[in-house]
Amino acid sequence: MLDRARNRRHMALSRVTRGRDHTAPTGARSSKAPAGTNAFPEWGGAEGTRKRKDDTMFAVMKTGGKQYRVRQGDVLRVEKLAAAAGEKVQFNEVLMVGATVGAPLVDGAGVQAEVIDQIKGEKLIHFVKRRRKHGSQRKKGHRQQLTLLRVTDILESGADASGVKAAVGAGSAPVEAPATAGATAPVEAQTE
Repeated sequence: MLDRARNRRHMALSRVTRGRDHTAPTGARSSKAPAGTNAFPEWGGAEGTRKRKDDTMFAVMKTGGKQYRVRQGDVLRVEKLAAAAGEKVQFNEVLMVGATVGAPLVDGAGVQAEVIDQIKGEKLIHFVKRRRKHGSQRKKGHRQQLTLLRVTDILESGADASGVKAAVGAGSAPVEAPATAGATAPVEAQTE
């Protein structure tokens, strides 16, 4: 019985406003704020509106089976691309640019980036152990090959006519056969 009475008293004390209105959102000023002042200063906008601190345009692009939210000047690591350091590449699979959401892609949008370097990721250890009767173990290391990029430009439209090389993964890049000396043209089959 004493515990209930103590809890009721504690709850009553915690409801004391101390200059804050407990019915308003957390951190809001009391309703006694002077007229014309912002009731929600941490939000940065007018009353009841939220304003992002960083209003630079961003895009959501897709490469290597992953999606990246990028802004101009961002440096990111993506799955290996078929491009040398210093080259400029363009990603045409853009899912969102600013407030424009594609279905599934935004037509004519693109993200241009400069290749900084071809790097390897951190080492991952793949360890397999079969317990009990088998007693076998396998330890295998792996370092993923990555491409380091710096985003240079985000295009909302006109990416098709930009003339920048499209970003292609290293695994899907066409491999040219080396030219051999003395190679001849293919001979057509003769039918008689």
